[in-house]
Amino acid sequence: MVQLAPSRLTKLGFRRDVKLFLAALLGFFVVLVLVLLLLLQTFLQQIETEQMKLWNNAAEIAVDELSDLDYRSNRSALNTRMDFLRGRYDIVMIRFVTPDGAVLESGYPLIGGRPGEGSIVRQESFGRLTFQFDPTASQARRRTFLLTAGISVSATILGTILLLLYIPRITRPLEELLDHARSLGEMEADMDESNYLIQTFKNSIDTLKSQEVELKRLHLMERTRAEDIHRLTATLTRSLTSGLIVTGRNRRIAEINQAARETLGLDAERDLSGLSIHEVIGTTPFADRLQSSIEGESTLTRIEEQHLVHGRSLAIGLSTVSLRDEHNTYLGTMALFTDLTPIRTLERRVNDMKILADLGEISAGIAHEFRNSLSTIQGYIRLARLASTPEEIENKLRCVEDEARQLLQAVQGLLNFAQPMPLDRNRVELMQLMTSVMDALRPSFPAIVFHLSGSEVKIDGDSALLRRAFENVLRNAADSIQQKGPDGGRIDVTVQASSNPRIVVEDDGVGVDAADVQRFFLPFQTGKPGGFGLGLPLSKKIILLHNGTITMQGTVGSGARVIIEFSTQPEFMKAASLPVT
Repeated sequence: MVQLAPSRLTKLGFRRDVKLFLAALLGFFVVLVLVLLLLLQTFLQQIETEQMKLWNNAAEIAVDELSDLDYRSNRSALNTRMDFLRGRYDIVMIRFVTPDGAVLESGYPLIGGRPGEGSIVRQESFGRLTFQFDPTASQARRRTFLLTAGISVSATILGTILLLLYIPRITRPLEELLDHARSLGEMEADMDESNYLIQTFKNSIDTLKSQEVELKRLHLMERTRAEDIHRLTATLTRSLTSGLIVTGRNRRIAEINQAARETLGLDAERDLSGLSIHEVIGTTPFADRLQSSIEGESTLTRIEEQHLVHGRSLAIGLSTVSLRDEHNTYLGTMALFTDLTPIRTLERRVNDMKILADLGEISAGIAHEFRNSLSTIQGYIRLARLASTPEEIENKLRCVEDEARQLLQAVQGLLNFAQPMPLDRNRVELMQLMTSVMDALRPSFPAIVFHLSGSEVKIDGDSALLRRAFENVLRNAADSIQQKGPDGGRIDVTVQASSNPRIVVEDDGVGVDAADVQRFFLPFQTGKPGGFGLGLPLSKKIILLHNGTITMQGTVGSGARVIIEFSTQPEFMKAASLPVT
């Protein structure tokens, strides 16, 4: 005896059960349709039988109504009675044939239909009566029955054909389900395939539940870990004193910390995610270099670029690194940057003070030698004037003495520039100090208008040295106006209160050439007739000692603008004191 494999038996058994079930279901619907059609036919026959009874009753009543009339003597009354009966009992036509062959008709015969359908004939002693009723309703009921029967039979046949065609499609998923179930475990020999499927499904559900619990546990662990990493990242990002910008694969901003917003002058609340570098910080050398690094997926190490924030030029140090995974796939770029402007300002300040210190040492040595020689020259002049000399020689000696005196003043100014300047620090009100300086200069320059504006600002400094520095700056502006002409001019001084207090001095004098600005702050560099060129260098030295900067701007013929700015940051110069001699 040939034995089939368990899988083959399972397929055959399950397919047989499905086919038997579908065949039984189809047979049930066929029997149901036949029974319904039989009931419908019986109901139709009952209706037609009742209809015939009604027609026969109507015919009997009509015969009784017409039997008492004499058709020979009163034919008009007979016609009237026939019309009345036809209207009362829904008779289409009444035909009366007398024994002598005369024919009386009321109504018109129906056209179409089967011959004799709806007709009832009564042979009476007074004649032959034919009653024609309307069979349209009966015909419609028969047509409806036939149509219903045809549709039902056709639907049954069509359903059977479709069922036969779709049985393979119906059983194929179930067979595949059995195949997949066997991959999870073989069916026992005495187990029914349906129980086998149910047991396999149950085992799968139990396995999925246990795996769901494990997945939830792992998900909770990963979420906790992700939250810890996120908190750590957020803490590190907030704690960074340097600016941080992270871009994703799309080259757009994914993260930016508060230090970066403050450095670049960005809104602290604005959401910048998804924006490009140029959309956020505009087009500057810093932005161009950063965007270039992101686009090229390149690395930058400690490069310095300029960036403009609210009209201020910043020197920003930038480093970038390209982020990649273990497959060397580009993930984004991380940029770290910091504002180097204070450091560069400090470097320039230290360099300026070193130059001034070197100049001071050189100037002190030169002044010392000059002063000794001048003292000797003045001594010889006095000795020469003690002797009796002609008037011509006396005049020449007087000229030599005047020149020596002027040279001695220049040497004294040089010594003042070179000598140490210890600061007697106290709170200095800039508006009040500038007012006193301008009041002292007005008598010397009556044709010049001095105008002061601004707000009250106090700084820590030496009022005497600051007064000397401000006086040199204002005197330099007044001399520039006098060089332009005798009509006078105007000097506007503005004291600005901000994080770094500023004093702006503007005049409408002869102006300056931008190429000559730097040399004006060196000793003996002057454009004024009879000047020694020590006023602005001495002012710069005093401003630098007060942790400030002094710059000059202007154009030839259009006046000059001097800006003095004091830093309120910790005085770095104390940590690296200047050896002024």
